[in-house]
Amino acid sequence: MQELAIPNAVPVAPLTWVVAVDLPANVIETPSIPCGILQPFELLGLHAQVNRLWDDDTLQPPTVEQILVRMNSRADTRLTSDIRRTETLPVGLAHGFVPLPALVVDTRLLGLEFLDKVADLSFQFRWAVDLTALPAAIYDNARIFLSLLVRPLS
Repeated sequence: MQELAIPNAVPVAPLTWVVAVDLPANVIETPSIPCGILQPFELLGLHAQVNRLWDDDTLQPPTVEQILVRMNSRADTRLTSDIRRTETLPVGLAHGFVPLPALVVDTRLLGLEFLDKVADLSFQFRWAVDLTALPAAIYDNARIFLSLLVRPLS
């Protein structure tokens, strides 16, 4: 019988910052959104939530499973990556995006330190499927909230 492994201590994240953005169904991806934290910090985890913008009963509500995310630090450092066996990408996909649930705190603790006074951390979101290429709308427009669970650094 396998025993459950539980860590002795879990890092405390006393601050929560939120990145929020709307992703309409007729747009493939959002622009890059800076996190806006103005002090050195350790990013311990993330929590994602996706809501529908309108209450249209003819469309399915979007969920975190339909959203991909790219996390960047500095202009040249990507903190997410989609590893592929080929350079030919399926329609609607771009390099560096991963499923949004892959980053949430119930999946993993991050422990990423950002030591600059203005953090160079940004997020970009896109649909997992190119909804603009479909003959009819399937999902309602999405409002994405990504909570950053943060511990300030001195």
